[in-house]
Amino acid sequence: MAKSKKVSDQGIKAEVTYAARQKVTSLYIHVPFCDAKCHYCDFYSLASAASETVMAWFQGVRLELERLVGEAGQHGLELAPLETVYFG
Repeated sequence: MAKSKKVSDQGIKAEVTYAARQKVTSLYIHVPFCDAKCHYCDFYSLASAASETVMAWFQGVRLELERLVGEAGQHGLELAPLETVYFG
């Protein structure tokens, strides 16, 4: 599994501040797991990943979303309601 890079606290604060200014917003979460890698696909993906890898990724997404909401609360910001959530 590729190593992820930790996002800085400043980066998280910038994302939270931007999201808090929006009236409504959408969320896209790239799911990088496929049965097979298509020759034309330029997106980062892992073909036939182990179930442990997939579960670790989902746990990471959940933790990142919790951190974003937590950062907003710590700074007294209310995030815009999500109009659309897309997993792809």
